[in-house]
Amino acid sequence: MHMRLPAAHTQLLRQLKDERSKLQDLVWELDDLEHAVADLEQHVCDTPDPSKHQELEQLRQRHDHIEDAVLYQMMYIDRLQERYDLLPYSAIPAA
Repeated sequence: MHMRLPAAHTQLLRQLKDERSKLQDLVWELDDLEHAVADLEQHVCDTPDPSKHQELEQLRQRHDHIEDAVLYQMMYIDRLQERYDLLPYSAIPAA
């Protein structure tokens, strides 16, 4: 016999899933940016091209922005999980 979850449970589970998906996308983007920064740093060391220095600075700024977004998203998911855990009958673990 399958028991239906109350609406609040279902809504929070759906939101947790969506937010975790967003986090995964941010983590992938951060990883890509880390590789791009490392590659460009190597290129800048090899050739003193002023435009590459500017591009590197922009990449670093984007990296820092995405890194902050990842941390924020992780904290947001933790808060959602805490809310879910406080719901009555939260014996079903969040996906």
